[in-house]
Amino acid sequence: MLATLSACGGGTGSQALPSAGTSASLPSVPVTTSVATPVPVGSPSSGASATPSSAASSFSVTGSVISTNSSGFLIQAGSGCGLLNVFTTNATTVVTNGITLGAGVYARAWGKGSCATKIDATAVSLASSSSGPFPAPSSSPGSSPAPNGSPNPSPAPSTAPTPAPVAGLSANNYGPIVNGQPWPTNFRPYSQYPWNNPLPANPQNVNAAETSSVKAYSTGTYSPYYAADTQDDFSHPVYLASSSDPVVNTACGSYQYGCNAGVPATFHVPAKARPSGSGDAHMGIIQPDGTELDFWGVNQIGSDWHTGQTVGAGIASVSSIMGTGSPLGQSATNGAALAAGLIRFSELNAGAINHALFLVVPCSSGVEYPGTSGAAGCAGGIPMGAHIHLACDHACIDALGAAPAYLRPVLYALHDYGGYALDNGCHGSTPGYPCFRFESPTQYRSFGGTYPGDAFAAAHGWTNGGQSIVAPDGVNWDALRPYIEVLSTCYALGTCSS
Repeated sequence: MLATLSACGGGTGSQALPSAGTSASLPSVPVTTSVATPVPVGSPSSGASATPSSAASSFSVTGSVISTNSSGFLIQAGSGCGLLNVFTTNATTVVTNGITLGAGVYARAWGKGSCATKIDATAVSLASSSSGPFPAPSSSPGSSPAPNGSPNPSPAPSTAPTPAPVAGLSANNYGPIVNGQPWPTNFRPYSQYPWNNPLPANPQNVNAAETSSVKAYSTGTYSPYYAADTQDDFSHPVYLASSSDPVVNTACGSYQYGCNAGVPATFHVPAKARPSGSGDAHMGIIQPDGTELDFWGVNQIGSDWHTGQTVGAGIASVSSIMGTGSPLGQSATNGAALAAGLIRFSELNAGAINHALFLVVPCSSGVEYPGTSGAAGCAGGIPMGAHIHLACDHACIDALGAAPAYLRPVLYALHDYGGYALDNGCHGSTPGYPCFRFESPTQYRSFGGTYPGDAFAAAHGWTNGGQSIVAPDGVNWDALRPYIEVLSTCYALGTCSS
C-alpha cells in the first residue's frame, strides 16, 4: 500500500486509504477527457513497452489495475513486468476517456522507472479493455500549459540520481532457491526502492520530530537472538513453490483482516512449507513466476499440504519477489513483504548486508510509507514505516565499539541503507531497541535443513535461553543514540535530491 508522496523536507502523516479492490481518485491532477491521436498498444501480457515520442518520458507500461490509493495504483503489467507500483503526483496528466480509475480497469502509464523498481508517472491513460485505445496527451506531460488555460502544475520533487546497484545481486535470481537451504548469494529480494537503494553519505532530509521520538527509546543493549525452536519463531519463513507442488485454496472472505486485491483463489505451495510457530504464524510462498503470496495468522497443519486444501489465515497479501517489497492494501506485516529486511547469516559471515533492515520498536504512532498499518500505539511513538538511519559511517562505528566486530555489518547497513520500523516488541530478547530480525529457523527446519544461525551462534558464544538462542553481547544503543535519526519518506520513494 502506498503512502502520500511528500516533498523532501519531512515525512508523511497517516493517510486513510480505500479498502482493497475499491476505486479511488488519483491526486488532484490535470485531466484530459479526449485526445485526437490514440497510441497503439500491445497485449497487456507483453509487459513494458517503448515510450511513444509524444510523451517526454523514458518508460511505459500497460496492464490491469489491481488496487488504488491516493498516491497511485498497482498495475499487473503481465509476464514481462509483473506487479508494479505506479506513483502519481499533482503534475501527472491523466486521460480518463470517461472512465473512473479503479480495480479492473486498464491503464497505460508513462514516466521514469523500470519493471524492477516502480514508475513515477508523468501521464496516465485509462481504457475499459485490454485492447485500449490508450490515448496519450497531445504534448509532453507536464511541459506545456494544462487544459482549459489553467496554469502549469507545480513540478514534482526533484529525483535523486539512481544509485549504482551492487554488482551481481538481483531479485531475478530467485529461481535456484532450494527450500531448506541458504538462499543463493546472488539473490536479493525485491527491486531498488525502498529496500535496496543505498543512501547518500550524508542524507540532508531528516524528520526532526520523529528523530526526537526514536532517540527517546533507543536505550540499553540489544542482544540479538533467534528462536530455539519453530514454536517461538517470530520471523518470516518464505518458500519457493514449483509448478508441480500442491494447489491449495485461499479463503479471503473468512480471513479476519481479509486480503489485498489480486490474491488468487488458488496457488502452489510446497508440501512441507510451514508457518512460523509463534502467534504471528507468518508464511510466504513465491510462485514459479515470481508472484509472492504472504500470510499472517496461518492455521498450523499437522501434515504436509495436499491439493484441494484451504489455507486458513488472518491476512493474505499478494506482491512480487521482483517488485517493491511493499504490497498495496493489506500486508502480512505492517507494510513489508515477508522476505524484506531480514538478515541472512551468509550476509553476516561475508561482512556485508546490502539492503535496508526490518526493524522492531517498542510502539508506534501513525503510518508512513512503506508502512501500511499501525501496531501497538503509544503517544510520542514514531510511525510504522519510519526510516531509521545511523548517521555514523563505518569508521565511526568501528571507533565507537558499540557492537562486537561480528555484528558491525548490521550497523554498517543501518548507515548505508537504514531500516524501517515495521513491528512492535522484541520477543525473547533482553531490553534494548530498535531490534532486528534474522532469517527464519522454520524456513530451514520444516524441510529438514540445517539452520545456518546454529553454526554462527556456536562460533560467537551464543547461549540457549530457553525460548531463544541469545548473544552474550550486542548493540549498545546508548552509545549510538547521538547518531540515530529518522529520514524523510522521500528516500524510500526515490524522490530525494540529496
